[in-house]
Amino acid sequence: MAKLPSKKDIQRFQMAKDAFIKGDVNTAVTLFEKLKKNWGHSPELWYMLGLCYGKMGNFEKVKYVSKRTLSIAPDHFGALCNLANAQFYEGDLQPAMENYEKALNIRPNDPRV
Repeated sequence: MAKLPSKKDIQRFQMAKDAFIKGDVNTAVTLFEKLKKNWGHSPELWYMLGLCYGKMGNFEKVKYVSKRTLSIAPDHFGALCNLANAQFYEGDLQPAMENYEKALNIRPNDPRV
């Protein structure tokens, strides 16, 4: 069974999200990375790391963390979009289109796809 997050971990997660929103992606990554030991089961942690790595242009890491998210939550809309975007930017068009299609099947009316 997954361990419940500590108050400190919850605060760190919020600090990391705040840093990301403010554009301080390096701080956000550092904070999210510290959470992996206790929160490695959280799809949202991996998803947020994917957003950070996307802002950094590190598409290999986006693909890795997106796949990690999807291993925990196979229908995670955001992770599918992140993975598809990374694949698209790297020229892997067929897998990108397949993941965009999966995302559209989850949220057919979402304009972000």
